[in-house]
Amino acid sequence: MRRWWVSFLSVLILVLALPVPGALAATWPTLTSGTRGTDVYALQSFLQVRGYSAPVDEIFGSSTTSAVTSFQSANGLVADGIVGSGTWSKVVVTVQQGSSGQAVKALQRELNRKHHYGLTEDGIFGAGTGSAVKSFQSAHGLSADGIVGPATWQQLIGHFEDLGAASGT
Repeated sequence: MRRWWVSFLSVLILVLALPVPGALAATWPTLTSGTRGTDVYALQSFLQVRGYSAPVDEIFGSSTTSAVTSFQSANGLVADGIVGSGTWSKVVVTVQQGSSGQAVKALQRELNRKHHYGLTEDGIFGAGTGSAVKSFQSAHGLSADGIVGPATWQQLIGHFEDLGAASGT
């Protein structure tokens, strides 16, 4: 009887560890020279907040490449100018109620452009931005604490992959 329970529990653990069909996981996008859009704007905002000279114009051009390469070198990353998960995890800036500046403006832009929140993009993390962040966090299975750290940024910026899909690569 005991052997049956051990077998049963082993199978149960394996089944619970399988991806759920239809479940989505956020992954950091890879950005390179020539990429354009809101994700580039967020990257440029983070670089600027961290003291690197990069235009905040949604265009990953030569100035952004230089700033990324300098940031990567200073942070022990491969300085290749390609922004992948390693660079994202070190460059994101945590913001919350009372924060202000370029990173908050990037947050508001992400919430507006990708999730249609209709916030004023003024760079001030006030009550409206806080409410939108908590709503976004709750809708995406995150702790609705209003603090925009790496996990929330990854959901905002990230691309989604189906955990239930068979992976051939």
